[in-house]
Amino acid sequence: MSALAPAPPPPETLNEVSRTIRELQDALERLDVSIEKPSRSAKLSLWLRGNRNLVSVTALALFLGLATGTYFLGVRIYKFAGVKLDSHVTTALDPVSKQIQAAQADTRRIEGMLIVLQSKVLIQQLAALPQLQLREHREELREARKFLATANPETPGFWPATFQLITLLSRATSAVEVEKPKEILISDISGVPYAGEFGERILLAGQIRNAVFTDAIVRLDPDVHLENVTFIDCIIIFPDAPKPAKSLRQIASEFLSSDLLRTTIHGS
Repeated sequence: MSALAPAPPPPETLNEVSRTIRELQDALERLDVSIEKPSRSAKLSLWLRGNRNLVSVTALALFLGLATGTYFLGVRIYKFAGVKLDSHVTTALDPVSKQIQAAQADTRRIEGMLIVLQSKVLIQQLAALPQLQLREHREELREARKFLATANPETPGFWPATFQLITLLSRATSAVEVEKPKEILISDISGVPYAGEFGERILLAGQIRNAVFTDAIVRLDPDVHLENVTFIDCIIIFPDAPKPAKSLRQIASEFLSSDLLRTTIHGS
């Protein structure tokens, strides 16, 4: 062997080198497998890095959804609390409200009674006057008529006072002075022209339709029904009926809302 040739390594050294090479090969193979099949955490990391925009949008959507749900939940809770508060307030104020309503009803009832009482006093003062003197109180009676029309018809004594006041006002405004001695009964007519004499005394009964009466003294039967009947310068006399029929009340209501110089009863 030449002196310049290197000496061969001992067998132990060659074995160690071979072992090291095999270990390196195994490590490389494992590295290749790891690269080809990454772990779940690595997959998640890679997906997050590759889908940054989608992640941001999803996170924002979840945040907005949570915020919206919280808002509407708060609104519903507030409304529920408000309803409970309103119900408590209503319950607390309900007795007071009923007392106020009762006081208002009592006030209206008292006002109606005072109006009826004032009308009765005026009627008593003027009822005995001759017709010529009664005419001097026409405006006073007209104002009383307007005042009485504002009262509740359910007020005790309303209808008798209304009947009497209408009779007085019709006497004060009509030109009829002299009454005929005989009263004529007119019952159940329709569209028949009436040509009575000036100051004619007539009693209307039954169903009276489409008629005109002028310068007459008209007495109404308690059960008379009028439809499209006109009275011009007539004196109207109502029956003495503390509890008048509905038809008679309707007739009186229409007279009460007119000036009595020309009044048309549309239906009763």
